[in-house]
Amino acid sequence: MNLLSLSRTYFDEVVNSGLLSPSFESENNENNTICLFKKKDVFALIDLQKKEYSKLSNLYYSKADIEEKYPDLSIDSVKKAKKIKKIPLPPYLTPFFSVFGK
Repeated sequence: MNLLSLSRTYFDEVVNSGLLSPSFESENNENNTICLFKKKDVFALIDLQKKEYSKLSNLYYSKADIEEKYPDLSIDSVKKAKKIKKIPLPPYLTPFFSVFGK
């Protein structure tokens, strides 16, 4: 989770979506599941994060970019501005953008 800069919620979404699969699962004495992941799989996902982040950063404005470029923009005017469209982000990128302000 730390290496991917993901919260528990987004990490669970990544695992549930099949982007990262545990190579070993075990329950400890408190009935908590311990999952181990292959390093190569984790680092492959980190590379994917970097590539997608770079691509999206070059193609789209983030919320922080829009707020900086249009400081007088309000939520009401955003609803009226049809040119500004929100795009869905995969769970492995959503916190990446919010953590770094992009």
